[in-house]
Amino acid sequence: MAIKAPLIFGRPRYVIALLAGALIGSAYEVYSLVSVAGADQHRYLLSYPLSGGSAYAVSVLKLAIYVCGGIGLWGMRKWARLLAMGYLAYELAAYVLAGTGGLTALIGVQLLFLPYATFCFMYLQRNAKAFG
Repeated sequence: MAIKAPLIFGRPRYVIALLAGALIGSAYEVYSLVSVAGADQHRYLLSYPLSGGSAYAVSVLKLAIYVCGGIGLWGMRKWARLLAMGYLAYELAAYVLAGTGGLTALIGVQLLFLPYATFCFMYLQRNAKAFG
């Protein structure tokens, strides 16, 4: 007899954690797109610095990924599971390629992002049947 995890809004907790991450990420991208002029945008793609129009395009792309991923995760779609796993792998690769950005960045990655990513990877892989 399997024990089922409690659901929040009819979804597993790890999906709610991913939805929260997508919501926070999309809010940040919208804020940066609205508050910073296109020529003053600065972003990193993996560890390569971008500025101006290319940074603006990366911000729009990330916003689209967050919104599409959030919609797909809410609907528990199979493609959203794969998108979430791919995006988490991209973020981990970006941290590895960027190296340490000082002690504060290292602590932030180790205490905040790595446990979140590990938790979500584990449950996304383990509960593939829950997605459409």
